[in-house]
Amino acid sequence: MATTCHVVAVGRPPVAIPVMTVADALAIDEAADPAAHADAGEPAASARARVAAALARVREQTGEAVAMPAAVRCGFVDGVFAARDGRPATPTGPDDDVACVVGGVAAHVGADGKLVLTAADRILHAETFKPRARGAGAGGEACVLEASHVELAVDPASKLVAAAIWLSNPGDACAVVTEFEVRALRLP
Repeated sequence: MATTCHVVAVGRPPVAIPVMTVADALAIDEAADPAAHADAGEPAASARARVAAALARVREQTGEAVAMPAAVRCGFVDGVFAARDGRPATPTGPDDDVACVVGGVAAHVGADGKLVLTAADRILHAETFKPRARGAGAGGEACVLEASHVELAVDPASKLVAAAIWLSNPGDACAVVTEFEVRALRLP
C-alpha cells in the first residue's frame, strides 16, 4: 500500500508527501507493471526527492523543522483508554497506565471520535473525527475508519506537541489500511 510522510507546522495545514505510491508497492510486492495500474504514481526512485522538495517548501513557509522526541502510542476502545505502546492499560498501575499522558499532555479519544488534548487542565485542542466509509468487506459488511489511537510527541524545549491520530477499522471483516491525521500545537 501507499506510504505517506506527514509534515506539520503549528498553525498550518499538514503536508502529505507520498514516499511509496501504490505503483511502487505493486512493483515491489507483485512484480506488476505500475504503468498499467489505475493508481500508478511516481516511481520509488523519486521518493527521496519528493520528500526533500516538500520539506524545502515547508521550511520556506515556516522556518526550520524540529525533530520531535519518540512518540508514545495510546489506544482507546469505545472512549475508554485501553493500551499504551501496545501494553494493555492496567487500572491498578501508575498514572501513565490509566491515562494517556505524555510530557504533561493528556490525550483522550471519546466513543464519538472526539479527540481532546489537555495540559495543566487547559484544553489545547479538540476535534471530532467522524467515521469514514471505505467500501464493503467480507460478507458485504460496511467498512469504516474510526479514531482509535493517538501518538503523542512532546518537546518541552521548543514547547511543541505533535499528535498523530490513527483512523482504523474496528472489525476483522475489512482489510482497510489505517489513515492518519497529524496536528502540531504549541504548549502554553
